[in-house]
Amino acid sequence: LVLALAAGVADAGPTPSLRQRRLFGEQPVPPQQQTFDRSVLGNVQNMPSLVNYTTTGQMKLSRTNSMIASISVGTPPQQMKCLLDTGSSDLWVPSSRCQSCENGHHFFADRSSTFSPKLQDGRPVPVNVEYGSGSIVGFPVEDTVSIGSVTLRNQSFIIVEDAMLPPHRSWDGICGLGWKQIASAGTPLYQHLQQMGGKAIFGLVPSSGSSAYISVGSSELGSSCKEGTLVWTTAEKLGGERSFWIASGGLAVHAKTPMQAKFLVDTGTTFILAPPKLYDSIVRSLFPAAVFDQQCGVDPSADNLVVCDCSVTTAAGMLPLRVQLGGREFVLSVEQLFKRAQASDGSELCLLQIQPNTMVPSDPLSTIADLLGGLLGGVGGGGGGGDDGGAGGGGWQPEQQPSPPAWQPGSEGQPMPPLVM
Repeated sequence: LVLALAAGVADAGPTPSLRQRRLFGEQPVPPQQQTFDRSVLGNVQNMPSLVNYTTTGQMKLSRTNSMIASISVGTPPQQMKCLLDTGSSDLWVPSSRCQSCENGHHFFADRSSTFSPKLQDGRPVPVNVEYGSGSIVGFPVEDTVSIGSVTLRNQSFIIVEDAMLPPHRSWDGICGLGWKQIASAGTPLYQHLQQMGGKAIFGLVPSSGSSAYISVGSSELGSSCKEGTLVWTTAEKLGGERSFWIASGGLAVHAKTPMQAKFLVDTGTTFILAPPKLYDSIVRSLFPAAVFDQQCGVDPSADNLVVCDCSVTTAAGMLPLRVQLGGREFVLSVEQLFKRAQASDGSELCLLQIQPNTMVPSDPLSTIADLLGGLLGGVGGGGGGGDDGGAGGGGWQPEQQPSPPAWQPGSEGQPMPPLVM
């Protein structure tokens, strides 16, 4: 069975079928958007290491421009907006009693005839889940959940009673699409699909503009992407089991042959997160030295993010980032590596979409900080990009795979070689 992510970089295909319903799109930036200080431009010139400066505080992961699905929970169904997150495995929705949950919708358990709490010795057991952008506390329960055209009876999820999450969210809860190892409560969505005899496939298909589609339980994803741009690659283990969506591939800027790399694909992360030990090399490979030193800076008032004057997107000598997945190379143009943002003086700056991974690893996932993460969430949501533009399209599946070709990496146990890009 397949747990797949289909992130097409190509132009959208025909109108979605019943199995590919228009359920989510990139959400607008909240009213109180982050601003950046133009005066920091040029402060990287005398920094011996970007990472030493940017990792003085933990990065706060933005949940703007996220993939949001409409789901229903309970009987009769109660509508919720759910953040699709391949970086976690739990499904949770806010309880009607959660005073700290700033949501548009709350779940009323007493209104559902199919609601069932999970008890231990006759008492509910609290569960805490931490994310890069906050944390939630709740209780494991079961109820009927529908997503797309699929209905899952007695689906495990967490009903949240307390939350510490970013304000101005456009979603109510999270639909975790990761593997069971990182689940905190019950049976993940993909496993429930398998138990029902279905295909454990979630296809997230960008379309034109800021819209996108989700396909649940169907492997017919090729018709939604430009011909020849959908690739598949093997889901790899981390800490002895599959947990996050991990795939081997490659990166290159100058080099003809991509450097071997592992990717953690997280739809809930809006940046490409690079390992701290490689961050300087990756970023400085993209820029001519004078351009980066004079036109870019690290903003300590904005989570130590790297911002640049927008003139860098058209500067001579700027190079795209080439990403290899599934044996195919995808090119992220210079323009795609930046997101326009507001400066505190009212002007416009460009936020670099490659940032250092400052998240603290937790055992047994001790290698997570050495992975390049957030590939889809950072640059894959913008729709069509031509045959070679946009984020690498691909899918993750077990070793015994159907007809789509899979690029098999070399030795998974070998350390990442020195960066030659």
